[in-house]
Amino acid sequence: MTVLSERYMIDGSCYPVKMLGDLCKTTSGGTLSRGQAEFFTGNIPWIKSGELNDSLVSSAEECISDAAVRESSTKALPAGTLIVALYGATVGKTGVLAMNAATNQAICAVFPGELLTRDYVWWFLRYMRPFYLQVSKGGAQPNISQKVIRDTLIPVPPLSDQHRIVARVEELAARIEQARGLRRLAITDVGAVVPRALAQVLENVPVDGHLADILIGKPKNGWSPRCDGRQTGVPVLSLSAVTGFEYREDAYKWTSEPTVQSADYWLREGDLLITRSNTSELVGHAAIYNGFPSPCIYPDLMMRLAIDESRVSKSFVHKWLRSEIVREYIRRNATGSNPSMKKISQEIVTQIPFPTRLSLSEQQNVVKYIECVQVKAESLKRLQAENAAELGVLLPTVLGRAFRGEL
Repeated sequence: MTVLSERYMIDGSCYPVKMLGDLCKTTSGGTLSRGQAEFFTGNIPWIKSGELNDSLVSSAEECISDAAVRESSTKALPAGTLIVALYGATVGKTGVLAMNAATNQAICAVFPGELLTRDYVWWFLRYMRPFYLQVSKGGAQPNISQKVIRDTLIPVPPLSDQHRIVARVEELAARIEQARGLRRLAITDVGAVVPRALAQVLENVPVDGHLADILIGKPKNGWSPRCDGRQTGVPVLSLSAVTGFEYREDAYKWTSEPTVQSADYWLREGDLLITRSNTSELVGHAAIYNGFPSPCIYPDLMMRLAIDESRVSKSFVHKWLRSEIVREYIRRNATGSNPSMKKISQEIVTQIPFPTRLSLSEQQNVVKYIECVQVKAESLKRLQAENAAELGVLLPTVLGRAFRGEL
């Protein structure tokens, strides 16, 4: 394998390029039999390839016993060992052990010799990951071998230059991570724009009623038929179709189950839907069905709300359900011991607080204002997505320049 020339220029000086295997020792972990329960009763961290994420590895999902190390091909590795994933979705991902540990067969440990520093090799392996992904073999389980790692050509400047390169890369990587952190905060802020705007515009409006006051009848659950993916059948909305208080017209499955044309589970354009079961943060999200796909069934995990539009604007109700008053009510009243699956009943939904004294014209003004805010928020989201893409290529660019001798 040749991915670099035999000589390498850094800062105007020419340095040799050698195979990693000539300068480093490598070894891989081993497979443990799940049939030997005693192997999984100890306190030796056992690292698997899916746990590598180009960072210090300070914890493990599982631990193994001394017997597992003695009686299998897995090996005990000291803290500070550089490791790289050979198999699966994380192929080419790296890590450094923050504690003594063992690894499975999908991880290669790399021990640099006296001509290379560990951190220089670590950053170089991160630089090489796109190449490892390119040469990995396999479909559902892509993989590279130890030989691919050992045959990788690496430039070998003096140790003093390796330390300088690592220091510069780490300085720039820290700045990039700081920018990512600021972007994550900005995303959180944008997500809070609409609820904050609602709180401001309705600050002095008395919340003196309940959703039941403006509903025509009780909320109605949908139907969840068995979905088989046959596109000759009927679309059934997925729960994610109303996640984030926006309707996603591409979030549906297909069913070939027999249907009844007069049933209540058929959607009509303009229907207001609310989720009755989801995580604690997502339960109670609502959206308005835009008519696509059609015909379409809504599932049992959603309720349809029939709004008395002689009294209220459906768009206002939709936006009101996103307000912090309602979200706090949902969080407080949703039931279920499992935080990943909370539920709200028809009764809880009908008792959602609602400002019944607000006139239709006032509601419409609120809707116009919030929609204006949403347009601006969406514009910010697009800018943030562009920034995210730019940040995503910054570190590979820095590493490319570092190992081309341009830093």
